[in-house]
Amino acid sequence: MILRGPLPRVLYASEYSFRRFLSSQTSGRFSRPTDFELFTRRLNWLLRHGAVPPVMTIRPDGYVRLDDVRNLELFRRFSSQFDELLAQDESQSFKFIQEYDPQTGADATWIRARRGHTIKSIDWSVQRILSPEAVPTLVYSVDSDMWASIRRQGIRSQTTDGLIHLQSTNLVKNFDDPSHIFVLIDVVKMLAARMPLWRSTRGGRPAWLTTGDANSVLPPQVFFEAVKVEVDRQTVQARNLAEQEVPV
Repeated sequence: MILRGPLPRVLYASEYSFRRFLSSQTSGRFSRPTDFELFTRRLNWLLRHGAVPPVMTIRPDGYVRLDDVRNLELFRRFSSQFDELLAQDESQSFKFIQEYDPQTGADATWIRARRGHTIKSIDWSVQRILSPEAVPTLVYSVDSDMWASIRRQGIRSQTTDGLIHLQSTNLVKNFDDPSHIFVLIDVVKMLAARMPLWRSTRGGRPAWLTTGDANSVLPPQVFFEAVKVEVDRQTVQARNLAEQEVPV
């Protein structure tokens, strides 16, 4: 997980939100839900709607670390029976995988809900990339005044989803800043270091996503090259030229 700083207020807010949800689901009933029913409802709610930063980090394919779920305040009352309750679920609402975790440097169990998501950062078009042969040259574009910091500390996510967004070189566009730096990423080194990489086609154009290393950073060690692009803007046609009469 990544619990960012002291989070009791955030977690209790999630608990309160879930209690409202639970109340709407149990209104009109006279029987108290069993521990198993309460557990699965909380888990479904979390994986479909509640697993967002800063409560926890969710991958673009919808997976979260099972241990992160286990350690949430939302499941504290089930701590002694968490695995037992999870094993009782036969609804096939959840999917599990064993996969390398860059946070710990070891394999971990990951879980996601199979359907019903409202979390905007989940992208069902993503494909996990395991071989560099399937990847074009990737770049990260940065303002020139940020380069000195990135050169020393690496690239961190600038978005709320916790992902670092990369582009292929054939899709790079210059921005308004006439002096821009494009950092070319060594995908071979990146994958060899077991940093995750996904390809997304949401929106009709490919994008490349990563969470970086154990510190959620793309370190300078995977930079292949940095290219400074300077744009010289020149007016080649005056705005009022089209209004002038064209000689016959």
